Amino acid sequence: PEFSKIIRQGVNEKVFNTPFPDEAASLIFEIANTFSERIPSLILGSDKNLKNLDKAEKEFRVYENAIERII
Repeated sequence: PEFSKIIRQGVNEKVFNTPFPDEAASLIFEIANTFSERIPSLILGSDKNLKNLDKAEKEFRVYENAIERII
């Protein structure tokens, strides 16, 4: 609920553009949950495989892009 308030405020201030602030908040949390499950293993595995850092960076960009499109 608090995150929905932030999104509604952003819509009122013309910073965000979504007709569904509550649903947007829910989707962002779902995406964040998935993101938070994948990133730690990539970062922790970067000692053995430097490509994991590239994968983690890409995951972050995908997450950022998804949120920008939602709100």
